[in-house]
Amino acid sequence: MERFTDSCPYCGQANLSGEDASKWCGCVRAKKYRKILSALQNQSEDAEPMPEISAEVMAELQEFAHLICMRLADGVTAKLSDGTTVSIGAKVSRTVRLKVEEKMDE
Repeated sequence: MERFTDSCPYCGQANLSGEDASKWCGCVRAKKYRKILSALQNQSEDAEPMPEISAEVMAELQEFAHLICMRLADGVTAKLSDGTTVSIGAKVSRTVRLKVEEKMDE
């Protein structure tokens, strides 16, 4: 979901450019929001051999990032259906647990 605001949702600075304020504002929380979005995109595209995060899931992760930047949450951990776990907080990480097991019949 693309969010458009005429003022920064984090500091309230007015936006007269017609662009989304959270994409250009220089306040600390807007910068953090952009860094989280960039990290999520990197975790999706450059996380071989993990699969790319779907657009629907990415939209929800962006909403979580917004909640964190609004200081309504300190962090969020989401377990995705592809078996990976995405954590957003002081850092953004995406992990997968790999377990190889072989049962030996006697």
